[in-house]
Amino acid sequence: MVQKNNNTKNTKKICVLGAGSWGTALASLLAGNNHDVYLWGRDKAFIDSLTKSGVNEKYLPRIKLNENLKYTSDFDFAVSISDIILISTPSNTLNLILHKIKKHLHNSNKHLVLTCKGFNPDTGAFLSNSIDDMFAEHLNGNSYSILSGPSFAVDLANGLPTSVVVASKSSKIAKEMALVFHSNSFRVYDNTDIYGVQLGGAVKNIIAFMAGIAYGLELGSNSHAALITRGLNEIIRLGKAMKELKVKTNTLIGLSGLGDLVLTAGDDKSRNRRFGIYIAQGKSLETALEFVGQTVESRFAVKHAYNLSKKYNIELPITEQAYGILYKNLPAKDAIKNLLNRAQKSEY
Repeated sequence: MVQKNNNTKNTKKICVLGAGSWGTALASLLAGNNHDVYLWGRDKAFIDSLTKSGVNEKYLPRIKLNENLKYTSDFDFAVSISDIILISTPSNTLNLILHKIKKHLHNSNKHLVLTCKGFNPDTGAFLSNSIDDMFAEHLNGNSYSILSGPSFAVDLANGLPTSVVVASKSSKIAKEMALVFHSNSFRVYDNTDIYGVQLGGAVKNIIAFMAGIAYGLELGSNSHAALITRGLNEIIRLGKAMKELKVKTNTLIGLSGLGDLVLTAGDDKSRNRRFGIYIAQGKSLETALEFVGQTVESRFAVKHAYNLSKKYNIELPITEQAYGILYKNLPAKDAIKNLLNRAQKSEY
C-alpha cells in the first residue's frame, strides 16, 4: 500500500478521472498524502465494488487502497468539487473527457493534470495542445501540468520507490504540483519543458514495442541494449528537429525520456513491450491487442512519429520499421533485417 506523507499542509480537493491501474494508484497515493480525493469511473457497478472492497480487483488485484480514498461514478460531482483534476484516461478518450470538463472551468481556478501519455490519436498533436485549443477562453497556460516518468502502477500502488517529473509552463506551478504528489515513496521532480516531457513519454512506447519484437524473436540481450540506445537517439533527434518547441535534451535523457524508455522497453509489465512480443510470435494485430487487454499507446504513436519524421525530414529508422510492421504488414523478421542492413555510418 502507498505510504502516507506526513505533511498535512495545503490539503487539496482532487478528483482522478479514470479508474484503471494508473488512475487508481495515483488516487490512492494522493489520499495517502492527506488530500481529499475522489476516484471517478464511468461504470457504477465497478465503482460500487471499489467502494465496498477498497480493492481494484480488475487492474490492481489484491492491493488494498488507501482507506481515505473515496469513489464516485458521478462525473459532474467529481469535477465540480475539485481544485485539481487528474486525467488518467487513455489518450484516445482525452478530447471527450475535456469536453465534459469544459462547463466546469468558466471563471474557475481549477488545475488540470495530464497523466496519460502519447499523441492525440486523431491529429498527432501533443496532448497539451488539446487543452490549449479547447480552453483558450477559460484557462491560461499555467492552468495545467503534465505528470510523466518511469512508473508502473502496480509498483506505485504497492508503495515501492518511484520517481517521476511534473512539468508546467510555470516553474512556480510545477514546484507546487510536485509537492502535491511528493511522498516518502514517490519522488517528484519539477520541470518547465512540457513538450520534452510529452515527447519522451510518447515515443518511448514505440521503442518498447520494438524491444518486444526483438525479445519475441529471441534476438538476445545485445539487440535489446542496442534498441534502447538507438531508440533514445531517435527521441533526441526528433526533439532537436522540433526547434519551435524548444525541447531540452536534458529532459529527454531524464526521467520522462530515458527513464521511461528503460522501464517500458525492459519489463513485461509494459503493455507496449508485450504487444511487440505477441506480434513477433505471429499473432494478428487484433489478437495481440486482445491479449494485452488494455490500451496500447504505441499503436497510435508509431503513425504520428513516422509522420513527424517526414515533416521534419529526419531519419527515425526504428520508428520507420515499427510503422512498417503495424501499417504495411511488414513481417517482424524483415523489419529487424532492414535495421541491420542499413548502410554503415558514424554513431553521431
